[in-house]
Amino acid sequence: MTMRRILQCVLVSVALTTFGCSLFETESETPKNSSSPTAADNRKKIDFSDAEGKVRDGLRKLKPSTGTGTPDSKVNQVQADIKAALNKLNLDNDLVSACDCLLAIEEAKGAQSLLTTVATTIGTRSEKISELDIKLKDDIQSNLERAADKLHEASRLAAIPPRASASASVTATSSAGAGTSQNTTPTWDLILVAAKVAGGLLVLALIGMGLLSLRNQSRHRLETYLGKAATAQVSATREAQKELLDKLSSLATAQNDTNTRLHEVHTEIRSLARLTRESSPNRGDGRIYASLASPSYTQNDPSPPKEEPEFPVSAVDYLGKMTRFSNVVRPDFQNGILVNDPDGIGELMLIRDSRLPDETQPLFVIPRNTQFQTKQDFYTYYEKYYDCSRPSAGDVWIIDPAVVERVSGGWQLREKGVLEIR
Repeated sequence: MTMRRILQCVLVSVALTTFGCSLFETESETPKNSSSPTAADNRKKIDFSDAEGKVRDGLRKLKPSTGTGTPDSKVNQVQADIKAALNKLNLDNDLVSACDCLLAIEEAKGAQSLLTTVATTIGTRSEKISELDIKLKDDIQSNLERAADKLHEASRLAAIPPRASASASVTATSSAGAGTSQNTTPTWDLILVAAKVAGGLLVLALIGMGLLSLRNQSRHRLETYLGKAATAQVSATREAQKELLDKLSSLATAQNDTNTRLHEVHTEIRSLARLTRESSPNRGDGRIYASLASPSYTQNDPSPPKEEPEFPVSAVDYLGKMTRFSNVVRPDFQNGILVNDPDGIGELMLIRDSRLPDETQPLFVIPRNTQFQTKQDFYTYYEKYYDCSRPSAGDVWIIDPAVVERVSGGWQLREKGVLEIR
């Protein structure tokens, strides 16, 4: 249903409702029969305003400072005004026959109830009003004010003329001389009210349907727009992620190539360093020691020169063969060097031939721990002096020893070694 159809239906419904209401009102307005008085004209009317006046007189006696009473007024005088007001009302008779307005009767009933309550409260009191309890006086005054207001409203409602109702007598004379019968036309007021209510409900229903249709269309458009925007955003994000993945893949490949080349360079450097140490004239093998040693030194010291195992070698085998050429050292963290450990509890062993000066021989530091329990053993004690690609628990192998040099007070690291755990 489009908006144009909805508006057309609303306009047609309003026009039909207005026309029907006017027709009902025209048919319901029948002329009154003024030739004969109705039963309402013969009813005895109640003068609510006179009863209100009596209640106001009682209020003025309760409030002598603002009314016509005196401070010496007594409670029984107020009681007399209240009884006079109740006698004026005379609501014990048939109220429907006494007044045409039901709303006025309801207000009068409320006033009568309040006045009866006050009359019962006062009872047979005869003291002065000034001697009354303040709370009791306030309650009596409040009830009288409310009763006066209700009587005033009842008087106003009773003064409004009632709506003319179609009530006419129609006499039909039959050909056989039968008696007359009185027919009352139906009251169109209820029908008119029902038609207006139905028309209003129809209009509200159509308006509600129109608003609901607008809301559904707006929501559908919004969902469509958001769906397109989300789809475009997801597509753009996927493209960006794809480009980023390609770049990261290229970067990872380049990094792997770089690491491979660095490893190859590192291996070559290690190999060159090993070849350099092996070809150095200061290498501490037996032949060089023999050539460097003087004849007198050879004759005086019959011990054979040290024979170093070839690397790589396990730490157990190396320390087993080089024990007599080693001494325990420990790090001096304050000076950043290695020093002798007289207690023999250090983590490193310094390999040196004490028969030769330190300047003429290579000085190695080897791990004392020949087996790691956890990989943390490497990081705690040997990471500063050795490299290890995969530290873990296992047997320690020395691929290249760590080289140190003599300095004042101890030895300083000159070249890191390489360990392997097997």
